[in-house]
Amino acid sequence: MSTEIILTFAVLGITIFLFVSEKLRVDVVALCVMLALPWLGLVEPREALAGLSSNAVFSIIGVMILGYGVDRSGIMAKVTRPILRIAGSSERRLVSLVSAAVGGISAFMQNIGAAALFLPALLRIAKRTGLPESRLLMPVGFAAILGGTLTMVASGPLIILNDILRQGGQASFGLFAVTPVGLTLLIAGILYFLILGPVVLPGRKGGGDETSPQQELIDTWNLASQVTTTTVTDQSHLVGKTVEDAGLWATYGVNLLLLRESGDIQPAPWRQTRFAAGQDLVLLGPSDQVARFAADYGIELDSETPKWFESFRGTGGFAELVVVPRAPLAGKSIRDFGLRKTYSVEPIVLLAGAERQPADFSDKPLSVGDVLVVAG
Repeated sequence: MSTEIILTFAVLGITIFLFVSEKLRVDVVALCVMLALPWLGLVEPREALAGLSSNAVFSIIGVMILGYGVDRSGIMAKVTRPILRIAGSSERRLVSLVSAAVGGISAFMQNIGAAALFLPALLRIAKRTGLPESRLLMPVGFAAILGGTLTMVASGPLIILNDILRQGGQASFGLFAVTPVGLTLLIAGILYFLILGPVVLPGRKGGGDETSPQQELIDTWNLASQVTTTTVTDQSHLVGKTVEDAGLWATYGVNLLLLRESGDIQPAPWRQTRFAAGQDLVLLGPSDQVARFAADYGIELDSETPKWFESFRGTGGFAELVVVPRAPLAGKSIRDFGLRKTYSVEPIVLLAGAERQPADFSDKPLSVGDVLVVAG
């Protein structure tokens, strides 16, 4: 085995490891590989950069931008609502209509994004009606993949194939050249799951209709719903520090829901609020992180829930907020408009595009379509 083959396999193995382990971002790994190949002498520098001028690369980039734009515009939400309303709670209607819609949408955008548009609604329907989640979600996933064969721009392999044909001097396919084949595959896939889905797919049931809206929100966002109470003592290292100085969000991923001082209860204390001896705190977060916070600052967690909190517990909960088009807070961060100080609610999670941020996102500007989960 030659040295070039060994080096090639080594680069390939390291690349696969980095992709699987996610130790580096995918685009960073791709650029490192592009630099490593000519540096090791496996390809010429001109060949390493040739892909950046490929029609396939720009076509895939264009499809990604188009799909992202369609998703962020909010138009797909208007498309999904009537489809789900017509389908109702019938399993067959849901599978057929949603699969057809996802297949059509994925013909012009990334199939992952097309399936994700319907995912939250399908999960809620499965929980409410008790329908098996697997028999709703699996057909939609396959429909998204098969829908990518409806056009020449929806599937990466088809885009690359078209580019290779063009480079070889042969006539390339038009946008809808594969539509008859793709439509046949999509219809066959939908019919397969309609007829054989109940047989080949496991019948794990949804949660039923007993789930409360609050519990549904907790399950959907995988929120930490356990609260812990504590009292700041004279010996605690928290005394004199502000909420932000204590690193509750940035360091521990813990949220301060309530602060009680001299009988007065303050929901979602402002970041510049200072801790003082005798204050009662209500913390929300993973138990191990809350315990680490308590150990670092020398505070003891209450073994039993105080009576004052028992009477206050039922007055709060989680809420899901969406930044709508033309909202005045678009482009501003929660620090800019003082979410805690002005509205007395505690930000828990921010979903910006496809990126979920459960830590401190106080300085991140909000965009139209961003979803904010708050407690208060």
